[in-house]
Amino acid sequence: MPLKKGSSVQTVSSNIKTLMHEYHDKGFIGTNAPANAERAQPPAVAIALNNARDNVKSKKTLITSPKKPNVKRKRLKAAAVV
Repeated sequence: MPLKKGSSVQTVSSNIKTLMHEYHDKGFIGTNAPANAERAQPPAVAIALNNARDNVKSKKTLITSPKKPNVKRKRLKAAAVV
């Protein structure tokens, strides 16, 4: 089952749950085959957090800030005191 996109706590938690269910069904998490569920949890957490980090990176590249116009300001000359 594909993991959800997003970086919120709920999304990461849901992705960990999905990976653990996948482990119980198939016996694998990614390419790892841990001996039991206790050893399967750390790779599941790492995969879910890595997925969240990648989603944050992709959002930052899509959002660009508008450039400020390059405006040159003229300096005012001081009035000569007579």
